[in-house]
Amino acid sequence: MAGSGNNSNMLVKCETKSNRVKGLSFHPKLSWILASLHNGTIQLWDYRTGSLRARF
Repeated sequence: MAGSGNNSNMLVKCETKSNRVKGLSFHPKLSWILASLHNGTIQLWDYRTGSLRARF
């Protein structure tokens, strides 16, 4: 999400079956997001496409 309050706009939506995300990390140059889930799973997302690239 970008912005705050009533002026927020969704940039990308990455959906996972888990409702407990512990942390997010963004790659400084590539279009990748790492999501750390409560069950210990790490997910690699491409934020340009919103697609899940890998799961560890």
